[in-house]
Amino acid sequence: MNLIDQYVAIIQEKTNAHYAERLPTLTPPTFEQQPGSKYVKIVEVRSDRHGGQCVHSFVNKSTLEVYKAASWRAPAKGARYDLNTDMEKLRQVVDPYTGYLYR
Repeated sequence: MNLIDQYVAIIQEKTNAHYAERLPTLTPPTFEQQPGSKYVKIVEVRSDRHGGQCVHSFVNKSTLEVYKAASWRAPAKGARYDLNTDMEKLRQVVDPYTGYLYR
């Protein structure tokens, strides 16, 4: 499992735990990777009655830096985390609502 897969697994694990504890009657969203030329887009896919998708974050494929989403197609400026060095920190701070990506 590569670092991007591990990052997505952490997001999914934290989201599942949050829903089990606080929203037990709802189905948690799933997260998938959509590779692009420079970034891997991490997308939240909802299966509830509202459906739809939204961007959770972006990961630079060459540097493995994590970025907050600015829009569906682009990351915000300034890397928030580096998967090479911050994986343990991410295990502690990741939340389903991307609050950990704000400065």
